Amino acid sequence: MVVGIKVNRANDNIVESQNNNITPKCVDKLYSYEEAITLAGHGAYSRRLLLLLSLALLAMGLDMFGFSVAVAGCGCELQLTHRQRGILNSMPFAGPILMSYAWGYISDTMGRRRSLLAAMLGAFSCSALSALAPNWIVLGVMKLIGTSFVSCAQSSTYALLGESCSERVRGSYMLLMTSVLHTTPFFYFLLGYFVLGLESSYDLGFIQFTPWRLYSLLLSLAPLLGFFSMLLLVESPKFLANQGREAEALRCLEKIWTINGGEPNMYPVKSLILEENTMNKSVSLAESLRDQTVPLFKPPYLKHTLILYYIVAVVYGSSNSLITWLPYISNAYFGPKRTSMTSVGGLCDVLSAGNVDNSYSRNITDFFEPQCSSKLETNTLFAGAALGLLFSTINYGVSFASSRKKLITIVTFLLATCGSVGVMLSTQALLVVPFYVMAALACLGNGLVSSYYVLLFPTSYRGMAACLGVVAARLSALAGVNLLAAGMHSTCHLTFAALGLFIFCE
Repeated sequence: MVVGIKVNRANDNIVESQNNNITPKCVDKLYSYEEAITLAGHGAYSRRLLLLLSLALLAMGLDMFGFSVAVAGCGCELQLTHRQRGILNSMPFAGPILMSYAWGYISDTMGRRRSLLAAMLGAFSCSALSALAPNWIVLGVMKLIGTSFVSCAQSSTYALLGESCSERVRGSYMLLMTSVLHTTPFFYFLLGYFVLGLESSYDLGFIQFTPWRLYSLLLSLAPLLGFFSMLLLVESPKFLANQGREAEALRCLEKIWTINGGEPNMYPVKSLILEENTMNKSVSLAESLRDQTVPLFKPPYLKHTLILYYIVAVVYGSSNSLITWLPYISNAYFGPKRTSMTSVGGLCDVLSAGNVDNSYSRNITDFFEPQCSSKLETNTLFAGAALGLLFSTINYGVSFASSRKKLITIVTFLLATCGSVGVMLSTQALLVVPFYVMAALACLGNGLVSSYYVLLFPTSYRGMAACLGVVAARLSALAGVNLLAAGMHSTCHLTFAALGLFIFCE
């Protein structure tokens, strides 16, 4: 393999027809990777790639964020306090912090597809076992371990997608995949509404198998589906080429070419050249970890790293905390004791009225319901479903303007800032929840930020950059969930004002 030689862009050397039959202008030549993947075409495999990686990302969303509904469902049986609920809701964000660095290393050294296979299988096992947890501590530990596995999907899916499709569709595909991720509230709220509404209970001896356990078991099937989805894909050809495994990379490219509609054994690329350095395999583990990490924090990548991680902190610190507490906020605002608590329509007034004794450790259901209930309110279902459908629809529309990433990101953050201010100031019942949803619009930056990892970092560091980004994302989300929990009762107006300022400073 020849390394470090620049060539002209792919579009200067190939011709692509509408029926996906691609003819090279010059057969006897070396091809850059971008030329090779463009020659592989766009067709059935490209659509399969998008669909199956979207399923893997959806599995991650259901496993991580659907847990907030499980926490709401197990509150009565496990007699959870508000503090214990906050700890449990933090576990899906704490888990990725533990393993993201390791997943970045595994993804960059062992492969995108292989890391996803291991992650999905581990997440399924832990999620299924969490349904049998005898107490809240075991439940939290199992979710901590399970989400440390499934967090791999947040980075490796984008890397595999970006390296396995042509530049022509790469940006829009990443945004389309993110739009699927944004549908997760619709699915887990809908499933939770019907499953938690069941009255059945079975005595297994060591536990009572109640509806929230069934809900957790059903959610665990999502990572299992993600595991089987990965079996239908090939490894990233660019990863293989970067590892010096050119023959394997060419076989994967030829398979993509064939599935996309090309003639078998007629793929024209016989040799690749890379503009990036291949991996050095003759080093120790410590040296390899250093080589994967240190370059990200040195020129020329330092600027990109710091800017992206700051954006990630804003996106996840604001949106994830708001979405995690949505079931609680919705029940607080539309619950059965809502009208008796206050005649003022502002959310902060409702929360303050429900917490007159400032008892942070008191059970949430004591504030808003006469008796403990594990069911989701109908309005909570509507709010969660509307949130998921709205965000996925917006993100789908944005995918057609993927070339204007910067403008879209700025507009998104401005709208989120306005939403946060609206929650703080509004006293109209019909405006509070829409403003709350608008404040969570920052989550639309997920796909935009993820696409920049593919654009700004070389193959050797891309997985590590993305996984360290997951660490930054989950640290900010962990802080946001707990700060919002502590502040929305005692200093509600100040909390939402600070949130708006945090987003605006982006």
